[in-house]
Amino acid sequence: MEINHFVQDAARAIYAPGALYQDIHQGRRTPGWLLVLLYCGLYAAYSLLAYLSGRTPAVDPWLRIDPHAYYLAQAVFIIPLVLALWFQAAGTIHVLGRLSGGQGSFDRTLAMTGYSLWLPWLIFLVFDILLVGGLAHDLAFAACTFLMLAGTSLAVEVEEQIEWGYAFIFSLSAVVAMAVFMFLLVR
Repeated sequence: MEINHFVQDAARAIYAPGALYQDIHQGRRTPGWLLVLLYCGLYAAYSLLAYLSGRTPAVDPWLRIDPHAYYLAQAVFIIPLVLALWFQAAGTIHVLGRLSGGQGSFDRTLAMTGYSLWLPWLIFLVFDILLVGGLAHDLAFAACTFLMLAGTSLAVEVEEQIEWGYAFIFSLSAVVAMAVFMFLLVR
């Protein structure tokens, strides 16, 4: 049953996110965490394959790890990093929402952001795996960022019952914080 809900809800996060977030807000349980784990698993596998094929980061890593072992290390640290960033983003959004009079719950915010934050990254992962570079990569990154901000703002608006402008600002703060760590650590 969890897998069926996961597939249906992941599809709804694309074609009807507002309806999905309303259902979650009204108490429908959803396995949004599976999407985050799917992203983690695929990125860890991608990193491991990059290591096994002898790839090294194209840009100097912020962490001073031997470039020939960087992707092996990334395969190990990507899962706890993504989970920590997911909780940090949902927590930031929830606290800011509550401070502005929002009425949402952390658990529902976490479930919604499982879809709104990580589904776009899952789509973007295809560009990383295929080693697409240049303008196509930049456009895909911009689209991913737009989808994250739009989807997360909608989720926050629904869950916290606050104005969209506040929801956008809170979502932007969470996405920027995530982006800093992803930029510094993930290659």
